[in-house]
Amino acid sequence: MSKLRADVMILICAVCMQPPGVHGQLDSESTRSSDATNIVEKITQLEQERSKAQVQSDVSKLNQLLAPEFVEVNAAGQIRTKAENIEGHRNGQTHWQAFDLNELKVKVYGNTAVVTGRLTRTGTFAGRDLSGRSRYTRYYVNRQGHWQAIFQHSIPDPE
Repeated sequence: MSKLRADVMILICAVCMQPPGVHGQLDSESTRSSDATNIVEKITQLEQERSKAQVQSDVSKLNQLLAPEFVEVNAAGQIRTKAENIEGHRNGQTHWQAFDLNELKVKVYGNTAVVTGRLTRTGTFAGRDLSGRSRYTRYYVNRQGHWQAIFQHSIPDPE
């Protein structure tokens, strides 16, 4: 198993093994309801900024939004790092005409936020059509007042 795959498995296990009562809490001792509402709005804004950056191939914005250790498992089952995502835009292989998000739901757990949503995309990678729909989960962490995505998992959405 590659180191990257092992790291992804460790991250998934760490999130899934949270003690009972952690999942589904919007209010906690560390996150008051009004703070959580502000965070939900901020994460929703970041999701929209990321979508726009994808279409515009804005590598500076993507670099800002993705944490150094960001990893995604995309709807095709590929594991891609932050560097690979950004390089696809930088070298012209990634072209999105549309990257539309809907059905966004954000849950806040202290300095972590989890987003689920639906993506409808139109575009290509290395000349191959990647248009379609998917459902995704993206994890954000807050470090020194800045939210960055650390992990994403997508699956095809046949509807």
